[in-house]
Amino acid sequence: MRLFNRNARIRIGDKAGGVFTPIITIQDLRIAFNIEKTIVSDPNTATIEITNLNSDSRNFINESSEAVVESKRVIILEVGYGTSLSRLYEGEISFISHELLGTDWVTKVECDSGKKVFSQTLFNFQFAGGATVESVFEQLKQAFRTAGFGIIENFTDVVRQVIEKATSNERSESDDVIGNKFLNGLSVSGALNEVMDKLAARHKFEWSIQDDLLQLTAQNNTTQESIVELTPTSGLLGRPIKLQDGRLKAKALIIPSVKPGRKVKIVTTVTLTEFPSALFKILRVLYTGDTRGNDWTMELEAKNWTPPPTLVV
Repeated sequence: MRLFNRNARIRIGDKAGGVFTPIITIQDLRIAFNIEKTIVSDPNTATIEITNLNSDSRNFINESSEAVVESKRVIILEVGYGTSLSRLYEGEISFISHELLGTDWVTKVECDSGKKVFSQTLFNFQFAGGATVESVFEQLKQAFRTAGFGIIENFTDVVRQVIEKATSNERSESDDVIGNKFLNGLSVSGALNEVMDKLAARHKFEWSIQDDLLQLTAQNNTTQESIVELTPTSGLLGRPIKLQDGRLKAKALIIPSVKPGRKVKIVTTVTLTEFPSALFKILRVLYTGDTRGNDWTMELEAKNWTPPPTLVV
């Protein structure tokens, strides 16, 4: 893997019904960013700085912060090496400022993944007696889609996993769950993200919005994406360390495909004897980059992961 000639591109536009319409593209200017992504439901956040954006573009970005409710004004940051760029972050613009520092105009854009949408989206639904747990998830999926988010391809498979893992003592007695059905029906009301948080606590799964996509994983499982291997030749910097809570902390050059929920294999010149295995589930990633500066790294935290046993028939 050749990790040379860092590059970045920004696209800003409107998104409605899951369709992104780009309006402005920014490249070949100095772009700096700090991004935090986690596997929990709190919005992923980013601060992106652009140096010497022209006045027309600065005015446009200011106007974009007043986008109507029916659509949302989003920013997409793509990074990579040479001409090969991949999306690192997508989120809704929440705050913009412009500052003249010496002879340079620095535009700062702050964004998050869903905070505004969740504050405006309520989920109210009555499920009749005998409604299945799957039907509740299905209605929530449709609500997220209506709110403008995409859905992971294996949503139904993940739902089956988390339902199977839920036990009777992890459900509220008032739910009156018999088998996989709500015997007396169910009334669900509240902010969309709060309703999902309650289901996550009951069924032991993790959910988050990753680049405008609703992602679900069982607590002891990962996304279905292939394993990313981090080695000194593929970007790993220094030796990973073990944190007090048992997590691994590692630093590497930015690789956009390294993100929360995904499997990563850490391979070093010296075996990491303090961990049971070299396989980990990524929980948190901090990306720091500057196309004209020294920063171009990611710092990840992960926990050891063991593949679930395969059922032999």
